[in-house]
Amino acid sequence: MSSPSSADVGSGHSRKPRSLWRLLAAVAVVAVAVVGAIVGVAFFSNDSPTAPEPGRVVSAYLQALQAEDIPAAYALLSSKQRESQDPGMFREVVGNALTSSGGITEFEIGDVAVTGNTAVISYTVTTKLGEESWEADLVIEDDSWLIQNLHQISLNYE
Repeated sequence: MSSPSSADVGSGHSRKPRSLWRLLAAVAVVAVAVVGAIVGVAFFSNDSPTAPEPGRVVSAYLQALQAEDIPAAYALLSSKQRESQDPGMFREVVGNALTSSGGITEFEIGDVAVTGNTAVISYTVTTKLGEESWEADLVIEDDSWLIQNLHQISLNYE
């Protein structure tokens, strides 16, 4: 009868490293699942609507003005803004501004800052007279970004 070798004596310990690896693998899988859940919740559960991002709404507004499609531009205004200007008044004011400036030849969307249900977008408009810098304040209404206010920042007419 042979005496047990040191490998046989330690055979009880060979199971512990295997169990340790299984435990570490399980912890890693759980950690990845938790991180994935956190990222998913942060990405999908913010308060932004399913509508286009606010920069795209401002871009659509400016495209409508560039095409002189005043009703399409008016449709992108918030209820507060529409209450302060009926469609006829908006058409007259915006139409006069487009005529006097020679119309929008190009525009560029700048910084987009979103905080909860509001956003501020800076943009530059080029007309035949020169360049104008603006900011648009947007709000979420009925799950859509809409323009609440427009602020002219500067004029650079040459």
